[in-house]
Amino acid sequence: MTDTATAALPIDLGNGPFAVTTRGLAKQFGSTRALDGLDLQVPERAVYVLVGPNGAGKSTLIRTLMGLVGYQDGAVSVLGRDPADRGAEVRAGIGYVPEDYRVGYAWMTVGRLLDHQAVYCPSWDAEYARQLRSRYEIDPGRKCHTLSKGQSRRVQLVLALAHREGVPVVGRGSGTGLSGGAIAPEGGIQIAFTKMNHILDVDVANRTATVEPGVINLDLDTYARKFGLRYAPDPSSQRACSLGGN
Repeated sequence: MTDTATAALPIDLGNGPFAVTTRGLAKQFGSTRALDGLDLQVPERAVYVLVGPNGAGKSTLIRTLMGLVGYQDGAVSVLGRDPADRGAEVRAGIGYVPEDYRVGYAWMTVGRLLDHQAVYCPSWDAEYARQLRSRYEIDPGRKCHTLSKGQSRRVQLVLALAHREGVPVVGRGSGTGLSGGAIAPEGGIQIAFTKMNHILDVDVANRTATVEPGVINLDLDTYARKFGLRYAPDPSSQRACSLGGN
């Protein structure tokens, strides 16, 4: 087709935040225009479905957002990054199941492929990947080239789902630190440890204590004295500083 994919959805949804934004996006293959001035906004946590006939530009749009093909004009932002310049960072932060069911490197085992993927995904959750692998009944010792189409799709789902959302979570205790390091950045989640203030156990033999992060330094020191132990004081903040989140 020589016609193009243009937005049939509202293109101005306010200030966001947006997972995907395109403005005037254009991509042409020879004389065929796959994308022509596409304006699109996809809010974070929204579910959008691309529907259209063959040649309408759906796959081209997805591959452009992934940074797998370049674009000639317009602007693109995926998770706050331009995939044309920072494609590796974009791909590390999203899950993608391609149309082609063949996975990874044919000579690799499935387990080795998952380990390989984890290197490129800072938010990779190895335990969650193991749970998905078990749920989908995937043998990590199988060579990728021996997988059926259905088995390959299951592996692709693990590859797409086993990294978590890149939302920073920062714990905050008494806030006595002077560097501001216990403050979540914009878009992050702040967890207050104020109510997590219980001393759970003192192991006298091993000189260790198990406590919640909101326990005040002096409270732990006072409690440890019952066992003939001390928690080394910090005179400047012993009465105010909590063990975690500062």
